[in-house]
Amino acid sequence: MKKSIINFIRYSTLSLAGVGALTSVNAHAGEFKGANFDSQTLQSAEQAVKESWTRSTPEERKRLVQDYSMKVCTAYKDKPTEALAKRIKELNRALIEYPKEGIKLGDWKQGEDLAKSGYGMRIGTIKPDNPKKKPNGGNCYACHALSPSEPAAGNLGPKLTGYGKRGTNDAMMKYTYEKIYNAHAFYACSGMPRFGVHNVLSSKQIADIMAFLMDPKSPVNQK
Repeated sequence: MKKSIINFIRYSTLSLAGVGALTSVNAHAGEFKGANFDSQTLQSAEQAVKESWTRSTPEERKRLVQDYSMKVCTAYKDKPTEALAKRIKELNRALIEYPKEGIKLGDWKQGEDLAKSGYGMRIGTIKPDNPKKKPNGGNCYACHALSPSEPAAGNLGPKLTGYGKRGTNDAMMKYTYEKIYNAHAFYACSGMPRFGVHNVLSSKQIADIMAFLMDPKSPVNQK
């Protein structure tokens, strides 16, 4: 019960609101045959999550609605069939949008701030009397080691120290942008947030984080 609730909550925090391009799970009920899916547990979890969001706005509550990818990943506990994994990647690749000015590196110093910032997509405000909200951050250190001078780093994702030394050609730039924008286009049920698809980060913010990863002057590439 506990693991199922945690799994449900994980995939309910960032959903794609108003997705006409993705088909609902009900229309593909046959795809869920054989899934390790406890409907009673998920219903209980869903009720618990909804009750915890009583102080949220209607716009924020839209994030409780899972999109197709999230529902499949929840039903299969992040281990969908090969056919479903392929479908998830294809659907998410189609959702990637590129900057009109092309893929470019931004300001690595601003990218460093974004990588360290865990602020974003939270419910409510810490200071209700302050109408200004801080910009969303990437919270990259929660999962990745980046600058060698930063001791606090998670290991859910790969170590990215020295990432820019792999090169900054067009192919590498495109891959990095796409991976930050929508990780599910590369790995179905990836634990990495889909920053671009869910409008967590703007194209400028993604460019800044890319610069932090790839700019030769960035501390990420000094070791």
